[in-house]
Amino acid sequence: MQSPLYSLEGEPWDWTQMFATRDELPVYTDHLLDKHELRSKTDSNTNVLRVVWEPTAWRWHIETSGAQDYRARFGINASGPLSTPVVPPFEGRETFAGAAFHTNDWDHGLDHRGKRVAVVGSGASAAQVIPAIAPEVAELHVFQRTPHWVMHRPDHVFTPLERRVRRHPLAYSRRWTRRFLPEDHRFLGQDVAPTELP
Repeated sequence: MQSPLYSLEGEPWDWTQMFATRDELPVYTDHLLDKHELRSKTDSNTNVLRVVWEPTAWRWHIETSGAQDYRARFGINASGPLSTPVVPPFEGRETFAGAAFHTNDWDHGLDHRGKRVAVVGSGASAAQVIPAIAPEVAELHVFQRTPHWVMHRPDHVFTPLERRVRRHPLAYSRRWTRRFLPEDHRFLGQDVAPTELP
């Protein structure tokens, strides 16, 4: 996804390129957490066990695995459908002697440079990982069940002039809207499209 779409319209960010790298995204997230003092209002490493609507109080009761339960007027499920890694039970997985991990649980201690690497699957994570590691590995093998159509990604590093212009609030807002609306309409079409053909 293009960098401007990762940022909030009212929170401009000085992105270095159109498609930000992995290391640049958490810097923006940390900036938002610190600027709006959200760390003290965030309960991490806690599972939501149950959410119950309390009609007489007009609020949600959220039971957690932590020391505290919550009551709130609004509840938003933002866990994401791909937040839990799923590794299929393919033959030979238990006896494989090399390093193996899901891209959602990346092993940052592993140096993949000069190694023989296999990527199983061709989803969104693979589409990001494969071009990033391909120049660095000795061999790269991709195993996919169904081939995907992949469009050209119009990525480029922003020049100092582009970054200066993008920092201006009005220019940022206009560019954000120009980038967001086409993407929003594309996802709207997916939301209202039938999931099964008649």
